[in-house]
Amino acid sequence: MSAEKSATMLSADEKGPGAAALAVDAPRSASPPGGSSPGSPSKDEENRAGDVSDLDEPSTAWQEHDTGARWWALVLCVLCCTLLYSLDNSILADVAPVIVRDFGHAELLPWCSLAYTLTGTAAILPFGQFFRTFNIKWTFLVSVALFEIGSAVCAAAPSMDVFIIGRAIAGLGGTGLFLGGITIFSLTTTEQERPFYMALNGLPWAFGMILGPLIGGGFAQSSVTWRAGFWVNIPIAGMSNHRL
Repeated sequence: MSAEKSATMLSADEKGPGAAALAVDAPRSASPPGGSSPGSPSKDEENRAGDVSDLDEPSTAWQEHDTGARWWALVLCVLCCTLLYSLDNSILADVAPVIVRDFGHAELLPWCSLAYTLTGTAAILPFGQFFRTFNIKWTFLVSVALFEIGSAVCAAAPSMDVFIIGRAIAGLGGTGLFLGGITIFSLTTTEQERPFYMALNGLPWAFGMILGPLIGGGFAQSSVTWRAGFWVNIPIAGMSNHRL
């Protein structure tokens, strides 16, 4: 036992046994090197606390888009692409009888819808990987191009077989449009904003499923024929493409 500790205990004995116990425990409560007390957080803990608090702060880079015209133009572009994908998913409900009248081959009619949904479903995971690996903007634009090509093939199809091929290509591009919209909103919004924009992206899908048969039936009974229901996708998707 050192001389200093002995002196401390002797002085504590003069004050009573309770004081001696406190004197023995006193070195344990001494301040550690560096000047911080045991109750105060260390520098590492302060740094970690700063990192966590930063996650709660919305990124200033995305605070500007709330009222910016450029941001809302991007939102409108994504919503229009989702609407077109949904319209093409349901437009055949009233157009199918007219297509069979023009092309024949009623036994191939189910493939007009199946080709669209099968290729779209098969492309979900690949497009997810594409958006993860490659530039998101250009991957989205490639999806727009595929959708436009498929729509053009359907609109100009001379036979049922060509029409089905066009539907398959449009299904590939449509999946890219829908997944691209989700990806864009998830990366360009804060945690507080994200649920609103994800729900907003679902609205055009619902409207498209309702309006598709009405629009298709209207074109089928007009002088522009059912082909206009597919030609119209090209300028709308092109304008959305330009806004990106």
